[in-house]
Amino acid sequence: MNLVFHGTTKDRSGVDKVFSNLMDDSQNYSLVAVILTSISELLDNVYQHAVMSVSKDVNWKLEIESKSSEIHISVVDDGCGIPSNISQKYQEELDDSFAIKLAIGYSTGNGRGLGLFSIQSRVQNKQFENIEISSLHGRYRFSSQGEETLSSAAFVQGTEVRFVLREDSTK
Repeated sequence: MNLVFHGTTKDRSGVDKVFSNLMDDSQNYSLVAVILTSISELLDNVYQHAVMSVSKDVNWKLEIESKSSEIHISVVDDGCGIPSNISQKYQEELDDSFAIKLAIGYSTGNGRGLGLFSIQSRVQNKQFENIEISSLHGRYRFSSQGEETLSSAAFVQGTEVRFVLREDSTK
């Protein structure tokens, strides 16, 4: 399975296309259910957060690639990225890598902010191999071996979330 989808926050038809294609294309419905849940959470993040401080429609791209016994999933958007002032507990702006790490556990109290956390939880439960998030000048990677944060001149415009799951993790 190698699929690429494109969409924009102008409408949600791209999201509907993702869901219908995945449901039509698979024999392993438990695996597809896990993928759809995770993708849904990530695309909801794009529609909720990526447009916050930009005055344009945000473009997104979803890639799903099967490599031997693993599924690699990537969601990239060209929105505002994870803001360095994500938490009001911190008066100063944060290092982008720390802001990403904070975003994983950040919840608004109204059910929002749980998408990245649920994916990280799946890594902790060994359902997913790892998660890697890049935003602006920071990158955060979490796997069963631990976590790693990196800073750079620039990683991506917007936000990129990648995760890997084993095909047998849902059986």
